[in-house]
Amino acid sequence: MKIISSKTQYTVSKAASHDARLDSISEDDKGRIFVIEIHNEDEPDAPRRMRFYGAMADSDFLDKGSGYEELPERYMIYISEADIWKKGRTRYHVGKYLEDKFETKK
Repeated sequence: MKIISSKTQYTVSKAASHDARLDSISEDDKGRIFVIEIHNEDEPDAPRRMRFYGAMADSDFLDKGSGYEELPERYMIYISEADIWKKGRTRYHVGKYLEDKFETKK
């Protein structure tokens, strides 16, 4: 992986919502976006905060009038002293997926 641009303390501001100040946002040579957030203290509702930050980063990388297929692949990396999911682990992988919970009866 080759990083082609990187910004720290990058602010995404939208008129109708909270601002998001991202600790680090980088783009690699394949157009993928990496957002890194680092927190030393226990953050109230960190998973929702990261969800919001991801949405704000996405909105900043999709130009008005562009199709959603132009939205770059994005990775969120959250580093914290606290175990935000309280499961006793030092590393978690959180992914989005589609699960078919309803089987078709034949």
